[in-house]
Amino acid sequence: GLNDGALDATAVFGGFMPGVIRKYGGDIDELKLRFVGYLYTSGDSRVCEIEMRGRITEIDMGEVKQGEDTSHTYAIKNTYYKLSVDDQELIEIDNLNFIYKKDGKSMIPDRARSALGMN
Repeated sequence: GLNDGALDATAVFGGFMPGVIRKYGGDIDELKLRFVGYLYTSGDSRVCEIEMRGRITEIDMGEVKQGEDTSHTYAIKNTYYKLSVDDQELIEIDNLNFIYKKDGKSMIPDRARSALGMN
């Protein structure tokens, strides 16, 4: 199963970002983040995409020194997480909508969904 902090994340952004700071303490799924990159192995490459929705719970402004670059660290409590590689969903977890999928297949038995009135 998933423990209480399973979807928690930390993000580090360079520079002062007022738009991100304004999301602090917002609604439970107000912050929407999407990360896209490439995974390279033995000459093979794959597109990796992560989508998250949640709220910023902590901000660490780090040290600020005149004339130097800064970075700020944000603790994020997520309610939604999806990992896809080459457009194939590997994991999707949506705590607000009772979705838990691996390889695109629901891990919640149909019987449980039916009992909860979710079918």
